[in-house]
Amino acid sequence: MNESQHFDDDNVYSVVPSQDDEYGNNLVPENNSIVPNVQNQQQQQQQVQQVQHNEEGNNPVNYNNSEHSNPEPEVESDRPDPNKKATKDIRVIIVQDLSGSMDSSRTKLATGVNEFVGELNSRYEAPCDFAAQICLITFAGDNIDVGKWMDIHSVPVYTRDSFRCNGTTPLWRTCKIALDKVKEECGHCTTAVYAFTDGQDNNSNGVTSKDVRKMIEELDPTKHTMLFIGSDDNSGTDAESAGIPRHRSLNPTEEDTPFAMRACTNTIARCVTGETQTPEFNNDDILSSEGSRHTSAQSAQSAHSQPANYGQNNDDLPEDDCVPTIRRVMSSGGRR
Repeated sequence: MNESQHFDDDNVYSVVPSQDDEYGNNLVPENNSIVPNVQNQQQQQQQVQQVQHNEEGNNPVNYNNSEHSNPEPEVESDRPDPNKKATKDIRVIIVQDLSGSMDSSRTKLATGVNEFVGELNSRYEAPCDFAAQICLITFAGDNIDVGKWMDIHSVPVYTRDSFRCNGTTPLWRTCKIALDKVKEECGHCTTAVYAFTDGQDNNSNGVTSKDVRKMIEELDPTKHTMLFIGSDDNSGTDAESAGIPRHRSLNPTEEDTPFAMRACTNTIARCVTGETQTPEFNNDDILSSEGSRHTSAQSAQSAHSQPANYGQNNDDLPEDDCVPTIRRVMSSGGRR
């Protein structure tokens, strides 16, 4: 059973699909202990889960409530059929920024990584003739922690306490380490590097985006790719300077982090099931992940272009001049 997950500042929540595969409102806090995801899958299959209730008693926690900062948007599937298994081996390297500015996003980060791993877990669940491995590389100041390769079924469940944030941002130096790992250890296996950051490089000891660009150009594009997800206002420019094309980069706001993490999970699902040769973002992924940024830009442009005597209500504006509402779509492993 695939899960969708909710984000808030204190807990990592899972949404349990109902029997007809519609998304219900049963929210279950993730276990704070670090246990293999495969154990969680077995528990899910047994449907032994405790529903968290709100203070009023019998009602499940509803995250469409305005008191929560990250309401769940309408869910539509943008992934292959959840029963479709992987058709290739894959290795994934997650390069994760843990500099001091990431501290407020730790729960969102843990939830997104857990969903990403959970998606691969289900795609490679027996019977499946292929295997997936993941490696987590984190950076915080002068501390770059290069994890070991883990079989996807033995990856721990992450919590906010799994990630300690402090220090500066050696972004390009860490990306170089990841790309060296691809070159030296991944051979002919399909491999994707996902780099996540909320800022710009300020501690790479001379390694630049141009160095990373050169390394990317030397990769086999049919096997090895790098995707860049940056929430800084200049992240789009950073991706371009590193030679990362638009269909492999996202520039969400911090508010859009859950959507961007969901988009990354979409890309890996489509890749391992054979819909795409390598992971890449489609237009829906980009639109849903950057909705707030584009809406803000469109609002500013519209406000700048309107005569001063236009009213505050859109009813006062000509229909063609109303700022369009971007429909936010979060994909899921379940089917609507």
